[in-house]
Amino acid sequence: MKQRFSKSVTSFPMAMAYCHLARVFRPFKGRSGISFLAILEVPDAELSYYYNRAAELLLAGKPSYKTRQIGNPVLVETIKRGSAKFDRILVDSEEHRPTVWVFECFKDVPPEFRAAADIYEVIGQPDIEVCRAAIYQMTGTLASDHDARFVLKQSWKRNAAAFRRGRSLQRTLHLLRQPPVFAKPFPAGEPSINIEELVGYEEARDWGLKLIKDIADYRAGRLDWCDVDPGVLLSGPPGTGKTRFAEALSRSTGMPLICGSPGKWQSAGHLGDYLGEIRKAFDESRSKAPAILLIDEIEGFGNRSKADRENRDYQCQVINFALESLDGAVSREGVVVIGTTNFPERLDPAFLRPGRLDRHIPISLPDPDARIGILEQYLGFKPSTEETDTVVLMTEDWSGAQLRQLARDARSMARRENRSAVGTDVLDNLPEPLPMPAERLMATATHECGHAIVGLSVGRQIEKIEIFSHFSPNSGSLRLGGVHFITPTLQRRTIAYYLDEIAIGLGGIAAELEILGSYDDSSAGQPTSDLPRATHLATLMEAVLGMGDTLISETCEDEADLASLRLRNPNLWKRVDAVLIEQMQRAIRLIRLNRSTIDALVEIIVKKKSMSGQELQAFILERVIESDEPATADSCADHDAARLI
Repeated sequence: MKQRFSKSVTSFPMAMAYCHLARVFRPFKGRSGISFLAILEVPDAELSYYYNRAAELLLAGKPSYKTRQIGNPVLVETIKRGSAKFDRILVDSEEHRPTVWVFECFKDVPPEFRAAADIYEVIGQPDIEVCRAAIYQMTGTLASDHDARFVLKQSWKRNAAAFRRGRSLQRTLHLLRQPPVFAKPFPAGEPSINIEELVGYEEARDWGLKLIKDIADYRAGRLDWCDVDPGVLLSGPPGTGKTRFAEALSRSTGMPLICGSPGKWQSAGHLGDYLGEIRKAFDESRSKAPAILLIDEIEGFGNRSKADRENRDYQCQVINFALESLDGAVSREGVVVIGTTNFPERLDPAFLRPGRLDRHIPISLPDPDARIGILEQYLGFKPSTEETDTVVLMTEDWSGAQLRQLARDARSMARRENRSAVGTDVLDNLPEPLPMPAERLMATATHECGHAIVGLSVGRQIEKIEIFSHFSPNSGSLRLGGVHFITPTLQRRTIAYYLDEIAIGLGGIAAELEILGSYDDSSAGQPTSDLPRATHLATLMEAVLGMGDTLISETCEDEADLASLRLRNPNLWKRVDAVLIEQMQRAIRLIRLNRSTIDALVEIIVKKKSMSGQELQAFILERVIESDEPATADSCADHDAARLI
């Protein structure tokens, strides 16, 4: 519809509502004597005023100023949240004239009206064309798509203040692009991020984007709640932004966020008070539906199978009540539940069954690109390429919370000098990188080349091998280097596969023993270290997969269960130890067979610090990688047959 100026359109929110509804009412505009019913559902109570006025301007040519005059050609009325009166709505809607009801809460819309309305519009984010038309209404200038997208990203209150009658578009855009001034000590420290702007969340972000559309369809009556994903479990290390995700989802969907945790609810008192707090949280969420209920540290509910004898009855009652609240025995239509945890293995498996927290999405520490993206969001600008490279190097294994603190420190430094933050402020607040001692660098290269040579000896492909020449003293973990192997899709995992994996994992220690005479503690102490990983695989073979001395298979949920099996069964401990010793001897044998090759490779890695798979392949073509045969498929098949005879 071609837009004309209206003198009654005096603010930008009014202009947006006017241009938006011009499109919505197009089928009925200009048709005298026709009666229709339009229902508008607004996400913000403050916006209902503008849509009410805009509807009157479009249909009656002038605002009614909230007077209900007899003989008005149209009826436009706003229904405040919780104040809908069905009888009055029905009587008013029976009059033969265009009728528009603006609802501030979708739950107040009578179900009969949803189906009977000629127009049912859920007011969301206007598109670019509506925004351009609104800008034209206020400034008389046609804006570009780029400028319109920028305006759409601003809050409606900010746009309302910037767009003034008589102010040019150029001047308005200049003012909008100025950083807002806050009285808070950290002006840009906690930016309001929507799901669309989240960085480093991948699967969780995709789930959130789908939920945004489903909630809009549910509010419009186009989707039943049974077709909406009602819950998700987010797990990951501390500081990865699990709570931040829930806050962003709340902003993007317009749903209120109700927060709680087992620890907070339990602090209310005895068991009855604890259950009462859980019930209260779900009741509040239902009263505000559609709403998001965030259950932080949800593993605090515990696991019934691991509860000790003294607390078993208490814990079972709590978990059963929480499950009852989740699964619909008490209806939770309109309530999306997000559980967060740092320890998903401690949560009772029943929470992840269909109809409760249907999905489990891990959120890992951000990769280099995600770290830079998160830092840019908190800083409000993009550091230079050189600065970015340094940040990537020095923030390895940093969480989003640590990056937020880095940005906060950089802004604080700039503020003390009465200027805006720049990239050098970020670098000045990074821990100073320290050079790796030459002896440690050589040991690391020997260790990683040991993994690589054993891997090549058993037929593995390598994507990259690297060591780090500097380290951060304040880093959460000391990363020395690594070998990245390529695992084929749908790899068949036989006895040979697991024995090869154990040998590869012990290859670093074998190289240190053979070349340096000893190995250090970096190969143990953490769940992902070489020795714990090899022990885990050997225990799986012997106790879970039926690939050891017996066909007995135990079901284990996590590493703690496997460790418990070893502690309770001395015979299993001995069998696992025998597997590790055998594969260590095998790895040492492979290192000895390829000693000249590993020495040459260590020399290259110490100088270059890294080699790609292609470079390594070219290096190997000039040499012969010796292999032994103890873990071939045929020998393992003979071993299996011997066990079963």
